[in-house]
Amino acid sequence: MTVLINLPQRFQIVNGFGPFQAGIRLLPMLLSSPVATATAGQLVSKLQVPPLHVMVAGASLQVVGVGLASTVGIDNIKSMLGFEVIMGFAFGMTLVTLLIYVPFVVEKSDMGKLSLFCLSQLRC
Repeated sequence: MTVLINLPQRFQIVNGFGPFQAGIRLLPMLLSSPVATATAGQLVSKLQVPPLHVMVAGASLQVVGVGLASTVGIDNIKSMLGFEVIMGFAFGMTLVTLLIYVPFVVEKSDMGKLSLFCLSQLRC
């Protein structure tokens, strides 16, 4: 998720955009993430795809998206926006899958204890 900080800085420093323009160029990633969240949720709940498969696919897409984004030159903004869509889709997939995975990993009797531990330690 450090991409949310690094990309606007790259747009400002390397491409010479202002802060507002750099934020606008971050929208493809931010808008594709909720689409992926909905898609991954449907895959796991309706189509019964194992959450581990969705998470591995999302993590793989993250590596591909970040790797491709690191190869973009100064003048190729359109490619960067496309790679942002890949990264945003991957971030959305993995985030929701981690949330879906909790009931499979933590026993039902420990779910309330986990919440109380978070609140008592202020680490939620």
